[in-house]
Amino acid sequence: MGDHSAALAPAQKAVDLGGAHPQESWLQLLLAIQIELKQYRPATATVKRLIEQTPTNKNYWLQYAGLESTLGDTSGAEAAIELPYRAGWFTGEENALRVTQFLIQSGIPYRAGEILSQAMQKNEVKSDIQNYNLLSNCWLASKEYEKAVKPMRRAADLSPTGENYLRLAQVYVQREDWPNAAVTLQLAINRGSLKSPGDALLLMGIVNYNEKHLSNARDWFQKAKGYGASRSHAEGWLAHLDEDQRVPIPTH
Repeated sequence: MGDHSAALAPAQKAVDLGGAHPQESWLQLLLAIQIELKQYRPATATVKRLIEQTPTNKNYWLQYAGLESTLGDTSGAEAAIELPYRAGWFTGEENALRVTQFLIQSGIPYRAGEILSQAMQKNEVKSDIQNYNLLSNCWLASKEYEKAVKPMRRAADLSPTGENYLRLAQVYVQREDWPNAAVTLQLAINRGSLKSPGDALLLMGIVNYNEKHLSNARDWFQKAKGYGASRSHAEGWLAHLDEDQRVPIPTH
């Protein structure tokens, strides 16, 4: 009838009468009602009882981890999701990716990166563009830029477009690694099919400027002017170049 508030008391009474080991279906009913009523802390206690009775049921662990995360206990959520995974109760690519995504959503990207990296090394998870991108996102969110570079490069090499090379180049730019940024941007431009080609041209101009190749930088900024999204920034950089190269008038 949809009256969850009225259902709560008899469901709880049934579980209480069940003693130390009430029927699993009774606990499931109580848990569903508690979640529906947003009674997350009592729901956590209920799902823990379900885990105690059936520890190999991955859905109970996932529910427990979700409740802990909702309550703000990221360490509890992490333990709840990793313990059954490491115990071998979560197997296969789907579960490895599920654990990874859960840890990312719970604000624990470094552990997500470790889990996914290990799963890919063991061939439990496909080494494809999507998963390389997911792994690089884990490391980027953790500010582990060195670790992010390798999966970004693998994703870029496999991608039919230059977008992944552009993302990798942006990481090199953040690290002020201008030579690698220049090489990777050229790969992005050559591969093509960029969503915002003007951004790649503008970034190439910035890289050349920082490498003191001012004539090349000007050429790239001129090319970037041809794209509406990057025109104003390119014009700003060209004005900056003009200012840098202006010869001061001697005073007497």
